[in-house]
Formats: sequence, C-alpha cells, structure tokens
Amino acid sequence: MDSFADFIANAVEFLVGGILFSLALVVLIVDHVDADRLTPAQVSLLSANSSLLFFMGIAIAYAVGVAAESMARWTFEWLLDRITVRTRQFLPSRVVVTAVDAPTTGRARLREWIVARALGAHPLAPGEPKVQFTIQDRSSAREERERQRSTVMTWHVSLYEDVQAQLKRLRLERVFALSLFVTTLALAGRQSWTAAGWALGGLVIMSVLVEARFGRYCKSIYRGFERVTEDKMRQTSGTVITGQEGVSTAEGISPA
Repeated sequence: MDSFADFIANAVEFLVGGILFSLALVVLIVDHVDADRLTPAQVSLLSANSSLLFFMGIAIAYAVGVAAESMARWTFEWLLDRITVRTRQFLPSRVVVTAVDAPTTGRARLREWIVARALGAHPLAPGEPKVQFTIQDRSSAREERERQRSTVMTWHVSLYEDVQAQLKRLRLERVFALSLFVTTLALAGRQSWTAAGWALGGLVIMSVLVEARFGRYCKSIYRGFERVTEDKMRQTSGTVITGQEGVSTAEGISPA
C-alpha cells in the first residue's frame, strides 16, 4: 500500500511539473502560431472525444513533467555540487589548499578552471582558510553524499522519509524555476518588459529557494547518517535499535 501511495504521489508530482512547464511553453510559442478559429464540426469532434483528450492530456503532461524534471536537475546540478563540496561532512579528509594544480592538457585545464569557478572558494568551517575546490573534490563529495544517503535509506526509513520530503519539494521548485526562466525569455522576446520583469523577479526568488532547499537536503542526509552511525555504535548483539528500521543480529544489523 505504501508503494502504491508513493507511486501516486510521484505521478502527481510529475503531472504538476508537466503542467507548469507546458504553460511556460505555451507562453513561449503561442504568438508564433497562426491558428484559425475552430469550426462547429471541430468543436463537435472535440466534445465527442473529451474523455480521450483528457487522458491524452494527462499522459502528455506526465511525459513533459519527466522531461522537465531532468532538464531542471541538469540546470541546477552545479548549485548542488557547490553546496555539497562546502559541506564538511561530505569532505571529512579534505586537505586545505589555496590553488588548483594545473592539468597537463589545455582542454583539461579549461574544464578544471570552469569547475573551480563554479564551485567557488569557501572555508569548510568558520575560521578556516578558504578552499579552492577541484573536480576531484566534487567527485569525492558526490560519492560521500550518495553513500550517506544510501546508508540512511537502508537502515532508517523514518529518517529517509525526511530526505525524500526535501527531494520531492526540490523537484517541483526546480521545475517551477525552469518554467519561470522560459516564461521570462518569452515575454522579453515580445518586449513585454513589465511582465518579463515580474517573471524575472519570480525566477530570482525561486533560485534562492532552490539553493536553500539544497542546503536542507544535504543537512537531512548527513544528520540522518550521523543518527544511524550513533545507533550502530550503541547497539549490542541481539538488541533492537529504537527508532530504526532494522534489528541487530549476531552477524550485525539487518534491515527489516
């Protein structure tokens, strides 16, 4: 039953995202479509097939939602990387450096420079010198974040629900931000500057909210991981771990 409820929730999430992005696409292309008025015969045909058109619309909205979510994730991936590498819990053994070693080839050097600029320089903790992050730091932090997330997912369902709750909100916020970006371009292309300004303001606000959500997402992961680690350290053979979706055995903890 829980799996079915999760499926419905995910489907609704993609539907909402698909509708938002579809509306943005309509704003983008509607001025460039010279559509004739519908004839009475066409109106009658649409009315006769309203149920079929409804389900087709749902299917299209779902497909658009899946595609829009992928585009939004790719668009904001650099921001998640930026927050991930700045999280001490995801780079516990980071050696503080002040410069990036230059790669041997020109293409690799350019890629390293672009990644370093995107990640920025930032102290890993208050009072520490700023760190210039590298591609290796990004890869290490990503792997550690996903390792901790999979650990929480395996050993503590309740804590992982908090991670998933942040992720679900994040998906819609990213798609909404992408939709506002498309809308801003469409309105600016029509020289509707006032409306474009409002859309741009909404885009800035949503980008700030997405960044904040990334921070809460990362915190929910490492806090859950710390809780699971503490429970494992306290558990003894044959003892049920309070609040955790798993029990310990003679061989170790096994998930329910």
